[in-house]
Order: sequence, then C-alpha cells, then structure tokens
Amino acid sequence: MKELYELLTSPSTEFINLIYPIDDVVWVSWRQCENYIAEGKNVNVAVAAYVTTQAQLKLYEYLSELGAACTVIQTVLSSSKCV
Repeated sequence: MKELYELLTSPSTEFINLIYPIDDVVWVSWRQCENYIAEGKNVNVAVAAYVTTQAQLKLYEYLSELGAACTVIQTVLSSSKCV
C-alpha cells in the first residue's frame, strides 16, 4: 500500500488507468511525465541563492571598472552588453 501511495503522490508520474479487479488488487498504468525535472537529494535553495548573489556582485564589480562603456540589462538571468 505504501508503494501505491508513493506512486500516486509522485509529481513525476502521469496515470493512464487504475483498475480494481478485486478488493485487494489494483492494476496501475502510468508513465513518466515528459517535462518533469527530478531534484537531487542534495539541493539547497539557500546555498544556490547565496552563490548566485555573489556571482552577480562580482559581475557588477567588473562592469563598474568598465564605466559608461557597458550597459547592464537585468532579467531572470543577468546579461550585459558592452559597446
């Protein structure tokens, strides 16, 4: 029963069919979702945010040395364009 619960609550599975031929048996047809990206067990959002922030600060440090010759465009991913 634990395996069925884990399968039913998994975000990576898409169910095609559930059939109960008798009370204590279930037949499950399922497949992996195509757009599911599995997270690793060692993912730490706080560490990722810290590392990203430090990288942005270092980038701004380098860009400030270039002065007016550089334009910074802030998007989801930082990018810069030097002229």
